[in-house]
Amino acid sequence: MKYRYLLFGYMAYYPSGGFSDFIYGFNNSDECTEKAEQFNLGYDYYQVIDLKNLQKGVIDKERFSCRVLDIEDKSLNDDIEDISIQDEDLDEAEFVLCSIKSILAKWES
Repeated sequence: MKYRYLLFGYMAYYPSGGFSDFIYGFNNSDECTEKAEQFNLGYDYYQVIDLKNLQKGVIDKERFSCRVLDIEDKSLNDDIEDISIQDEDLDEAEFVLCSIKSILAKWES
C-alpha cells in the first residue's frame, strides 16, 4: 500500500463525489503538512480515509468541527468520536491541518 491515508475535499454547493474529490495521499502528519503547501485547502468539507483501519475522519470547516466515523458501517452516520479543536485563532487552512493531525493522533494512539 503506497499511502495509508487519503484526503478528499469538496465544496458544499458542488461535491463531485468519489475520486473526483481526491486531493492527495500521505502516510503521516508530517507528510500531510508538506503536501498541504502544494495544494488548495479552500474547500468547505474534508474527509480523511484510513485505509488500514477503515475509518473516516470528517472535517466541517464552516462549523469548525471534525469527527471520526467507521466506514465498515454501511450507514456512515455513527460517530465514533467527536474531536474538539480548541484554538479559535486558527485561519481556515490551519484549522484543516490541525483537524487532520488530531484525527491521525486518535487513529495512531
